[in-house]
Amino acid sequence: ERDWSQPDRIVGELLQPGGFKVLKRLNLEGSLDDTDCHHTHGYVVHNPAAGLTVDIPYPKDDATQQPTEGRAFHHGRFISGLRRLSKAEKGVQAIHGTVVSLAQENGVVHGVVCRLKEEAELREYRAPLTIVADGCFSNLRKSLVASRVESKSHFAGLVMHNCPQTRARHAEVILANPAPILVYQISSTSTRVLVDIPGKKLPADVKTYLSEQTAPQLPEHIRTPFLEALSSQSVRSMPNSFLAASPILQPGVMILGD
Repeated sequence: ERDWSQPDRIVGELLQPGGFKVLKRLNLEGSLDDTDCHHTHGYVVHNPAAGLTVDIPYPKDDATQQPTEGRAFHHGRFISGLRRLSKAEKGVQAIHGTVVSLAQENGVVHGVVCRLKEEAELREYRAPLTIVADGCFSNLRKSLVASRVESKSHFAGLVMHNCPQTRARHAEVILANPAPILVYQISSTSTRVLVDIPGKKLPADVKTYLSEQTAPQLPEHIRTPFLEALSSQSVRSMPNSFLAASPILQPGVMILGD
């Protein structure tokens, strides 16, 4: 890892039931211990233009016929939990450094070249398989994938405090104009709101956009906490990007994730 401190991001905060099921299957459910995570049971969808609200509970488990659940949480707390469990595994060595490039010979990836923290010289680590999972801003993907990333829109994010829910343990989606708004609780007191803003660039004055374009379309129980958060916080943003799928045929390497 380039930085072992707890991340602070506005995405990767909601595991749908399928993802939570896989987490348990991998015996990684403990990564959510002591995170104050929120149990989610489904969605409430608001259509302000039509004046309609629809409940969409998660489906029952095919095997047990019991209701399924998801989990929502502060992203950084979840990542810290995954790191804690990973470090406890036999054969895992935690390294504090930055990967500079892939180590390649004759078209085969043999590992990575990295610079350790507080060291000027580069080091090379070799393995039969290198897994590239460095996210949507990957520095390594361009050497393996010809397709270019396209930014379609941006999420503008805030954290609301003590925001009521239409239905307990349900995330909420507002079918607003020009794009949907997503609201989900990530702890006992914090609720994330993500406003999708179409276009390759954010508006020059995002706060004015959110107060004039977004706030009037929010249900009343969300509008007040939203405006309070908007007045007291800086707006965080992340691009919503598209990357066309393509096979990676280079031996020795696999790309996973965003």
